[in-house]
Amino acid sequence: MKSKQVCCGPLEIPRGLPGAVIFDMDGTLVDTMPVHFRAWKAALKEEDAEHAFPEEKFYRYGGRSAMDILTEMKEEFGFDFDPMMVARSKRAHYLKLVEGQVPIIREVLDYLEWARCNRVPCAVATGSTSVIAAKTLKAVELTKHFECVVTPADVSKGKPDPEMFLLAAEQLGVDPSDCVVFEDAEPGIQAALAAGMKVVQVPRVPSQQSGERVAN
Repeated sequence: MKSKQVCCGPLEIPRGLPGAVIFDMDGTLVDTMPVHFRAWKAALKEEDAEHAFPEEKFYRYGGRSAMDILTEMKEEFGFDFDPMMVARSKRAHYLKLVEGQVPIIREVLDYLEWARCNRVPCAVATGSTSVIAAKTLKAVELTKHFECVVTPADVSKGKPDPEMFLLAAEQLGVDPSDCVVFEDAEPGIQAALAAGMKVVQVPRVPSQQSGERVAN
């Protein structure tokens, strides 16, 4: 694997071979969260709404779709922007920023490679759009490891609803109770537990380490 790697620290992983593994992407497989935050700030600045999305709030929203976040933000602050237009702007900024190679989270990669060596089917369930997911996974050369990728376009409700994880399990042909989910954010953890799956919580990559890597 040529991509740069960062460490999140030890993970509490269930023993034994699971029926399938489902990974969140941003902040779980890859340390893209700083890049996403920069894209959000750029898009919201165009609408004079940058103040409504501090970094702490951004991380609490982890795993949720851009449309869900923007709709809630519009209602909370009374903005008159078009959520769809801001979401498109955020996506465009992200796709430019991600051109610089983003780092993979080493401990999660190790488990992914172990699972693939043991022929365990794997999927991604992400709050990012299909375009962003495809671009990100290709950038870090992980596309080939996954039988399917589930995004908000595939479901009626995103995280914290369990629908994304249940759909991934269905596409993999595995009972939800036999699935292990890797997640970093509370909405995703709630969704996985509601789906009846085991959860491995991925700690946030230390900001100094993360910032240094993204800047490279």
